[in-house]
Amino acid sequence: MLLKAPPPAPPIVVTEREERPGEGALTARDYAAELRRMLGDPSPCLGAADRELGRDLAFQVEVDVQSSGRVVDARVSSPDVSPAAVACLKDAALRARFEEFTDGTRHVQTAVVLQLRAPE
Repeated sequence: MLLKAPPPAPPIVVTEREERPGEGALTARDYAAELRRMLGDPSPCLGAADRELGRDLAFQVEVDVQSSGRVVDARVSSPDVSPAAVACLKDAALRARFEEFTDGTRHVQTAVVLQLRAPE
């Protein structure tokens, strides 16, 4: 069975739904970079089957962050990988904590598209 090569992954796209502007506030790019770091790149949630799909896999990651910096809700989706990999990434996102989140913002919802690699 021939595997179809995945289309080129899009650049990081960020949509912010609610964020208080001001000095010291985390930017959308900060969220994308921090989530990539927290989820791991290459990600331990991705296995051999995911690796065969291509080097970079795209994920839609949405998080709700409280003023303490704790992620209170996370939604992860990807048409490319197994439900188990998506569930693992969601669990990892729920354990994330944004330490720099101390500017008085009460609640943030942010959605990012991340490209993550499977381990070699």
